Amino acid sequence: MASLDKFYEPPVGDHQIKNTFIILSKDEATEEFIRWSKERTDQFFLQLFYDVTAPFMKIFTTKTTTNAILGRGEMFVVSKEHLIKMMPEIYAENPDHKFNNWIDLGAGDGGALIRGPSLMTEKMSTTEICPVMRKRLEWRGFTVEDTDNWDQSETKWEVISMLNLLDRAANPDMFLDKAYDALAPDGILIIAIVLPYRPYVERGGTIANKPYADVHKFISPSRKYVDQVDTFITAVEKKGFKHTAWSSAPYLCEGDRTIEYYSLKDTIIIFRKNSTVSQTNLDQPPTEQKKDEL
Repeated sequence: MASLDKFYEPPVGDHQIKNTFIILSKDEATEEFIRWSKERTDQFFLQLFYDVTAPFMKIFTTKTTTNAILGRGEMFVVSKEHLIKMMPEIYAENPDHKFNNWIDLGAGDGGALIRGPSLMTEKMSTTEICPVMRKRLEWRGFTVEDTDNWDQSETKWEVISMLNLLDRAANPDMFLDKAYDALAPDGILIIAIVLPYRPYVERGGTIANKPYADVHKFISPSRKYVDQVDTFITAVEKKGFKHTAWSSAPYLCEGDRTIEYYSLKDTIIIFRKNSTVSQTNLDQPPTEQKKDEL
């Protein structure tokens, strides 16, 4: 686990978001995922099967669908213990608190949920665009909502999570706008994102796998990590949210015969819905607002 220490380093220097950074130690869920991945790596015939079938299948379908069919490439994003420490206002008095409902957008095969978020709610709902992944979510017991109408329910969501979704989305603003409308008053939005923001869209983007929407507001010109975090948080807050805490953690993926596991540095950010503002007004310049009123 020594190689993962860098993911937990707090930012240095005086910065406007420094006071909301949550420092966390490595937890058992992270270590358990790494042990599981190592065991899979050591299964010679399983890895041989993947080596033979995966390249052939990728000729006909996407990498995501290939992994879904083969049952490989499972992810680990954030543990229950990690999220609890980031929401002390909820869990300080009641460590066993469970949300009534929670929806994770772009849930993949659900592997990133079973080790964390799904343990914190009475009902875990999901969305996923890949048909094979949706079947895996159902097999794991998750409710799978329609990808276009998940926000139309009369019941508002207490928590909406987007775990490494916004840099894979053709239009990130659409997800944030829908989340604002679908959240309960003072509802929670949880975002995991790899920074710097470098989008890659497998479905629905341009031919070059880029978003069709303008995403420059999420991208910082600075190479400093804290500046990148600040830029991303500011962009989301302009959609009617207020961040309460953020942290960094390892974003892990199941390994293969060449490496025991893959890792990136993930930024985990907790937002609260600001119900006192109008998202429509936030999206419009003042002159346009006044013009509309007239």
